[in-house]
Formats: sequence, structure tokens, C-alpha cells
Amino acid sequence: MYESHTLRNDGDASMLNGQRLYLRPPLRDELTYIQRLWSDPETMADVGGVQLLDDVRAIRWFERWVHPGDPSRFYCLVFRKEDHQPVGEAYFYNFDPKSGTAMYGMNIEATHRGRGYASEVLRIMTTYFFTKCEGNVLMDNIALDNVRGQRALLRFGFEPDPSLGSDAFWVKLTRERFFRLHSIETEADTDG
Repeated sequence: MYESHTLRNDGDASMLNGQRLYLRPPLRDELTYIQRLWSDPETMADVGGVQLLDDVRAIRWFERWVHPGDPSRFYCLVFRKEDHQPVGEAYFYNFDPKSGTAMYGMNIEATHRGRGYASEVLRIMTTYFFTKCEGNVLMDNIALDNVRGQRALLRFGFEPDPSLGSDAFWVKLTRERFFRLHSIETEADTDG
């Protein structure tokens, strides 16, 4: 069962917890962070380039992705526990509850890379996807020149799957492989 409604309410304090980080859907007043994140050339260089959102487009995006949202999408900001500052975003989209498949995406601010945040976010989001959403396959299409992103997903256990396309470096992680590679406790349980 897909439980996006429990984490997607504007003002909902629910979150997904890791050791140093937590993830939660953004509040409307946090759109300024998303606008800043997407407009930073260094941060966005590996994920398709700068995305400029004026306030009107930002609100429309928020309504489509967060609140009220769409049940096929789950979007969170990534926060450090130590100071509650956002350091990036993670999401899945095109979730098909019948097949249990979805696309994955993550972006850590350039100034916060190299600290192991991507690995922790991957663990939190995949645990949530495979345990709470009962997902079966999580896929990502990484830019061919984003070697750092490719390595992060491969190290975590995603496998290359060229049958998904040649326009990007396509990878997938199956439910069976996830549970075989990762011992899961309750890291991605929701609080709230």
C-alpha cells in the first residue's frame, strides 16, 4: 500500500529518520530553499542544469508534487539533524502501485557533497519505498557524464540496466536485491 498521504500534508511534522539526517516533505514557506537549490549552477550541473522557478511556478510545482500532491509522487527535503538545515532533496515519482515500480531522484547541495549524505539518503528512501510502500523496483536515469551519481547508486546496490534506455545511465534496484544487500531495522519509520 502506498502511504504518501501520511507524509504529504502541508504542515505535517512526520519525517523519515536516519542517523545524521531526516527527510520530510517541504512546507510551503520552504519553497525559497528549493528555488535556491535549483538555481545553483554547481549543484544542478550533474542533474540537468539550473531550473529557475519564479514564485508562481514554485507554488504550482508545490501543489503538484507536495500538497495536495499526486499519489504517484513522494518528495522530501533532506535536513541535517544537528542544526535542522536543509542540504538537498530526494524523491520518487511515477509510482505504479500495481507493479510497485517508481523512478528515483536525489540531489545534495554541492557545498554538502562528500560527507556521506547521499548514502544515508539512499538508505532512508529505499527503506521507505520497499517497506512502507511495498515497492518492487526503483529505477533511476543518471546523466551519462554524472559519474559521481552513477558510482553512488552502484555502490548502494543498484544495477545497470541498459534495456531501460540509452539516453542516460539507467539503473534499477529490486526489492529482493535490496533486502539481500541491506539489513533493515526501523531507520525509515515515520515519526509523528
